[in-house]
Amino acid sequence: MTDDETATLHRYLTAWGDGDVMTVLGSYHERLELRWPGSHRLSGTHSGRDAAVTALAELQAATGRVLAEVRSITPADGFADVEVVERWTVDGSIIDLPRLLRFGVRDGLIAWCSVTEHQPELVDRILG
Repeated sequence: MTDDETATLHRYLTAWGDGDVMTVLGSYHERLELRWPGSHRLSGTHSGRDAAVTALAELQAATGRVLAEVRSITPADGFADVEVVERWTVDGSIIDLPRLLRFGVRDGLIAWCSVTEHQPELVDRILG
């Protein structure tokens, strides 16, 4: 991952942490591909910015998620691994959920994101 691509991720993560929805949405490539593991209603691949944003909106509605912490950003050849903690609110309870997000950047925009769940059973149960 180049320095420019890493800078794109930093801008995106800062906007997400700040709740700057317009900058977050503006960070997505039109061919964005979002890949979620698991056996819940949002599992699978969401191809195209509109489909990915729709899935993210469903996740937001179900969890009220916010970015609580960026633990690390590890650039590699063609992607970067980002360890985050998301704070989800489910049925009045707050859950701090660590996740690994693997990002690819193209044309200065987030082109793909693949999620690895550290607590897959919990995510499956919450998202049904």
